[in-house]
Amino acid sequence: MTEDEATCSGAPEELGLAATVQLGFGADALRGVTLAFALDQDPTDWTHQFLEIEGILKGKYGPPQKTEVQKPPPCQGDTVQCLRDGRASRVSLWSWGSAYIKLQLGRSTNDEASPLLFAEYYTPSAKSPPRANKGAF
Repeated sequence: MTEDEATCSGAPEELGLAATVQLGFGADALRGVTLAFALDQDPTDWTHQFLEIEGILKGKYGPPQKTEVQKPPPCQGDTVQCLRDGRASRVSLWSWGSAYIKLQLGRSTNDEASPLLFAEYYTPSAKSPPRANKGAF
């Protein structure tokens, strides 16, 4: 974590899953918020958990402007491993003006410390979107 980031032990509102919250700052203002969700140990529940969080966001912001599922041919037989190593993902995106919310199942990098399910809100003026810290899980 850098000096322009801060981590909270939980979300201020019940979201259905435990989450670690990371705040990103830039130009003396809050520029981004990432919620890293703690998934069940059973991978068969992961899609359901994604859809549960997506439903909460749909209730607040309406349907996402974009949804995308990436599952390349080598991942057809082992989706779980591909979600873990960043080759497969499921994303819903809400955007308005210069800001957006992205909900993603599947790591954005092949880093064991990065979350498997996260939602991030940030503005393009942020240096980079905040990520959950390595101690989050």
